[in-house]
Amino acid sequence: MQDALSKASVYIDRRIMDGSKLRITLPHAEHILIVALSAAVVAHQINSDEAFVEQAFVCGLLHDIGRYIVDEKASKYPHTIAGYERCMKLRISSVAPVCLTHAILDYANKQEYPDYTDAQLDWVNDKMSHIKRTFYDDLVMLIDLHCRGDQVMRIEDRLAKNKQFYHIKSEDYCQKYLKLDADFKQKYGVDVYNACRFVYACKKSMFKRLMPYCHGWLRYVCGDRNVVREYPLDVQQQLWSWSR
Repeated sequence: MQDALSKASVYIDRRIMDGSKLRITLPHAEHILIVALSAAVVAHQINSDEAFVEQAFVCGLLHDIGRYIVDEKASKYPHTIAGYERCMKLRISSVAPVCLTHAILDYANKQEYPDYTDAQLDWVNDKMSHIKRTFYDDLVMLIDLHCRGDQVMRIEDRLAKNKQFYHIKSEDYCQKYLKLDADFKQKYGVDVYNACRFVYACKKSMFKRLMPYCHGWLRYVCGDRNVVREYPLDVQQQLWSWSR
């Protein structure tokens, strides 16, 4: 983990450099930063150990890295698979599972993932069968469900939008994620939605310092080996002060 963090660098979004549409890329850049910071804030409320919070932050930052690697609509290749493969290629095996688990709770099927091919579903389910869900998997999934694009919303609203947008036919789709949210809150005594709202409200001041760090990460994971660490940041110190 520490070796991966050392590759953080300047604020440059590779997809912007490659000519992607700014109206899509910039909100998504905000999305991943909201998720990463929210994960760190929630983790710190539960356990102030730096390694524990750092792991939550990095998992949140890289959960959607597949979207920076593939154009999901054009390629028909799920960002979940692309992200997992890239993290494994970089030997960040401790983070790779969250690329799948932030979008898949247990077993992937056509009712819930209609855009996946049969071969892709088989691949995902094979990997998921070897992944034991952890605190980080549940944390990032719940934060991601409270955040759509660069907005924060209640999980019920996000689930309803997901069903409509992704044409989800699963009958128990909403219930199982609502249960996950309720169980997490009961177990850890933390309201994920409120943490996300806090980060969203403070994002302007947070983003100013952390954008360079986060986008250096994205450049590296997307394949850019020429990044340099021009803006070293004491990330933990910033997160500790904001999460109190």
